[in-house]
Amino acid sequence: MADLSGKVVLVADDDPALAIDLAQRFTAAGALVVGVRTVADGLRFAEEDHLSVAVVDCRLVGGDCGPICERLAAHGIPVVFFCEEADVQRACTPREIISKSADPAAVIDTVARLLCSSEASGRPPHVAGGPVVPAMSR
Repeated sequence: MADLSGKVVLVADDDPALAIDLAQRFTAAGALVVGVRTVADGLRFAEEDHLSVAVVDCRLVGGDCGPICERLAAHGIPVVFFCEEADVQRACTPREIISKSADPAAVIDTVARLLCSSEASGRPPHVAGGPVVPAMSR
């Protein structure tokens, strides 16, 4: 299993069961998780400077993920899309796209690889340091 100790992952998904499953998997890998279901909450947490990476569904409560992804990109936070195949065409340019039909474990592996790649390229690693909201806050 990937070691994500000290990393903070934003999981933005409108499906509570799927988001909880991802949050549990990230937590088991050592990460802290911020869970959101709405565009408004996603925008609020996208401002946090302690985020390491975001896993985002294209469709959220209140709209699509475009504004969240733009804000994350402005802060240099890598984004992994975990969405339905049809939504991929609507998405802003992500680092990675994973279909929801894929094994959720692939999301954890992709995030670990993406963070390793970002750190190897000289991008400063984001580590836990600020307040973290429990997974799937509303």
